[in-house]
Amino acid sequence: MKNVIITLTIFLSFWKSTAQLEYQNDKVLGELGTGLVQQIDANKKNHFYIDKECKIESTKQKTIPLLNKPDYNIKFYICIEQTTSSYKILIAKGKYAYVKKTNNFKYYDWKTFLKDEVIHAEPKEEYINSYFDKINGKKLHLDKLSTDDETEITEVNGEWLKIHNATIKRNYYIRWRDKQRLLVYLNLLM
Repeated sequence: MKNVIITLTIFLSFWKSTAQLEYQNDKVLGELGTGLVQQIDANKKNHFYIDKECKIESTKQKTIPLLNKPDYNIKFYICIEQTTSSYKILIAKGKYAYVKKTNNFKYYDWKTFLKDEVIHAEPKEEYINSYFDKINGKKLHLDKLSTDDETEITEVNGEWLKIHNATIKRNYYIRWRDKQRLLVYLNLLM
């Protein structure tokens, strides 16, 4: 019995350490911070630091970006705070590192990111979150929605997004966050 538990523990540890990152990794990160830091060249090796002055390099190089699709040059980290010379980013649940403010990083507050970079937001769990006619309004039943629809986020109001869908010629609202949890899948401009 003891051998079975040890074998299972080793297998689970190996499986967890080799598991592939998803495109959107919010479930494993657990907080949303003040905004996002985009790594402009997603394939460039970064230097992560343990101090905000970026003098002591971290030996841990494994990071978990919120949005990760290196083949499309997409890598966004959750930003917890920024100083004059660095960004404090979330690299794993409860773990942080600093990166220098350089041309390879760009900061977006959530409102700017959602309006300028996201083309479509859809509910993760429709029974919890759906589309509404207004903020805290009546639930809409939009059967003809598609991820191919031409949509635009026209307003960010706290935890709510107003979306204009040009394909069906309709505006609707969706709740995008609940404190430190994303309630939507984010589709970006390419």
